[in-house]
Amino acid sequence: MRNYYLHNGIEQLGPFTIEELKEQNMNGETPVWYKGLARWTAAKDIDEIKTILKTSPQKVMMNTSLHNVKSFQKEDSEQINKQKKESRVYMLLILIVLVLALGYLFVVYKSSSALVMQ
Repeated sequence: MRNYYLHNGIEQLGPFTIEELKEQNMNGETPVWYKGLARWTAAKDIDEIKTILKTSPQKVMMNTSLHNVKSFQKEDSEQINKQKKESRVYMLLILIVLVLALGYLFVVYKSSSALVMQ
C-alpha cells in the first residue's frame, strides 16, 4: 500500500493512504509526493489521485501551490549546499593540521635518530 504526503506550503503532511487522502483539504494544485516519485507533483497530475479530486467533496482548499513548494525546495537545496561547503572547509583544515602534525613527527624522528647515530 502506497503512502502519500501532501505539502501545505509550510510543512509536509502525512503519510496518508489513498482512503485518508479523501478526507484531506486538497485541490488539483496541492503538491503530492510518494516513494518512487522524483519530485513533488500537483495532485491533478497523479492518476490515482485524480479520481479522488473528482469524487470527493471539496473542503477548504489548501493555501499552497507547487510554486511555493519549489521555492522551499530551492531554499533547502541552498542550505544543503552551504553546509557541504562548510564541511569541505573543515575537512581541509583537519587535513592540513594532520599533514603538519605528521611532518613535525617525521622531523622529530629524523632528528632523534640522527642524534642516536652520533
